[in-house]
Amino acid sequence: MAQLVQFAGALLHEPDLIILGEPFSGLDPLNVQLMKEIIREQQRRGAAIVFSTHQMRDVEELCERVLLISDGRTLLYGDLDEAKRARGTRNVRIGADRRPESVPGATLADGRDGFFEYQVSGETAPEEVFRTFADAGIHVERYEVAPPSLNDIFIDEVSRARHSS
Repeated sequence: MAQLVQFAGALLHEPDLIILGEPFSGLDPLNVQLMKEIIREQQRRGAAIVFSTHQMRDVEELCERVLLISDGRTLLYGDLDEAKRARGTRNVRIGADRRPESVPGATLADGRDGFFEYQVSGETAPEEVFRTFADAGIHVERYEVAPPSLNDIFIDEVSRARHSS
């Protein structure tokens, strides 16, 4: 609570630039939600907000532009939506009660609560995942294709940078 009070106090004079480091660290979910609402209010007011975090979901929720730095090097800078589009649609999420033994050209990234999430390789069309389920006689209740998450992009970019060093 003290962290939230300090944050609110820092905003009293309505600064044009707000810099935050790991702003949600140590906060319970209710206070995280409250702080995000305050940040959005400051954005609507026109304040520029810069924050450093390792929580990619927070970045996706609150940011328009991203700067990804690893080992002191800039790996990605620009519009978040453009960065996702540039990497294509590689994530497929399927709602079904079971899955086939294998899905050619795709890797199972997650599977729980009746959903299976796959990452497809560059040469495999997302529809091939659906087709594999259908060919196996598995009833699909939901099929969703999405661009990669910022978390996926982070892992790809940092891994690539570390392997090229």
